[in-house]
Amino acid sequence: MLEFFSVLFVFSCIVWQAIMGRVCGGGLFTPPFGLAEFIYGLPYGITALVVALSAGATPAILILSFLLAMSTATLGKRLGHGQYFDLGTTTKYMEKHEKIDPIVSLFFGKDPNNISEGPGNYWRDFFGLTVIGFVVGFGLSAVLCFYGFFGLAMLTMVLSGMKSVAYAIGHKFFPGYHATEIGEYVSGAFGGLNVSVVCIIMIGLIFNV
Repeated sequence: MLEFFSVLFVFSCIVWQAIMGRVCGGGLFTPPFGLAEFIYGLPYGITALVVALSAGATPAILILSFLLAMSTATLGKRLGHGQYFDLGTTTKYMEKHEKIDPIVSLFFGKDPNNISEGPGNYWRDFFGLTVIGFVVGFGLSAVLCFYGFFGLAMLTMVLSGMKSVAYAIGHKFFPGYHATEIGEYVSGAFGGLNVSVVCIIMIGLIFNV
């Protein structure tokens, strides 16, 4: 019975975060400014809270853990990725670079077309999406590291960085307009898998099951 509820919980989290990933991308419906990203970030905060509880943290540390994980996940979803989500498949005019582009430029140099994207920038875009994904999971990963759960911290960063893989899947199997939609769903699903697995492990530690 416990295994059934665990699987159901993981599945529910994956579906929920996948849907919210699409909503954050502007699909399905349009909530008030910032609300979708806040809702997307809540499971990260709750997961960090469960991690802190499993370690017997003080109330102040519980709150800080929750706020750190939730805020970085929310920020990560608020960061623009319009410069990268096409993975170099189109040419488009960018009025300005994304906020994380200076980091991308350290490894790949300035955008080859100054403020325009063009074919051939696949790996530059791939890296940009990965960095944005890392921002989403950074807070939860930091909380996990603080309490010594280094393996789960690494898992969190890997699954967060899979944002780039999610969009690559979209472009590979659903080329064209729907590629980014698939990327939003799949990246959200990776996030749901992340928080649900960490939560289950931490709850197991709390209740010795």
